[in-house]
Amino acid sequence: MEYFYAFLPDRSQQNEVLKSVQLSKERIYVDHENDDTSWLHLMRDIKKNDHVIIPSIEMLSSEENKIKEKLESIRDLQLQLFSLDKKQID
Repeated sequence: MEYFYAFLPDRSQQNEVLKSVQLSKERIYVDHENDDTSWLHLMRDIKKNDHVIIPSIEMLSSEENKIKEKLESIRDLQLQLFSLDKKQID
């Protein structure tokens, strides 16, 4: 299953970023605050070997330590991480 995640503190970015996402709304998770509410929902819903699509690494969080934590979660859950242009991120 494919899911999309982004941290977009500027709500005006959302429409532009989501234009290229070809997923149902139920599989799109966007946080606007640093509380990671949508990220936590995604982690609850996702399964091993699912794909997570992100606009870029920088759009996982505004804080470097949270980016590292999220990347570790993706690795630990054995998820596949892709950028919007469908390139796999190792």
